Amino acid sequence: MADPDAEMAGPGAEVCGGPETLADGVRIVAYEAAHLEGILRLCAAQGWPSLPSDPERAGRALSAPGVTTVVALQHGAVAGFAQLLSDGELQAYLALALVAPTCRGSGIGRSLVEGATQRAGDVRVDVLASPDSTGFYERFAHKVMPGYRIYPGVDTNPGVDPGVAAPPSP
Repeated sequence: MADPDAEMAGPGAEVCGGPETLADGVRIVAYEAAHLEGILRLCAAQGWPSLPSDPERAGRALSAPGVTTVVALQHGAVAGFAQLLSDGELQAYLALALVAPTCRGSGIGRSLVEGATQRAGDVRVDVLASPDSTGFYERFAHKVMPGYRIYPGVDTNPGVDPGVAAPPSP
């Protein structure tokens, strides 16, 4: 069922209002197709091309079996989202998490991660973090482990950083 507030807020709706704004009125809800446009807008503004490049594929990826996607809505507008891939019992992988820049620091990110994990039923979550997001993830109880993002089928020269030859992330 679509969020009736989302239609009133419209595509250019302002969310939060500034870094000092608390997450008052924010609801964490299960992903619905009506949220896709707001998610794609957030991704495009962040410079994440994968979802906006193919909206139909994005919709399928956000709602695929084994995927839990939650959305933060404030005043009916998408203020953030998180996508969790899960076995539903023990472990999950936080594939995507994004909060609108004006809403960061308000608790929305933590609410998204916790909401997705609770809905999926997992005990632990693995995540690959960009250097600018490590401070956020370090606030959770955690254990630091090395990780890799691989791109099967993308040729790289030995000794060359695969991230340079690989498609942009996420």
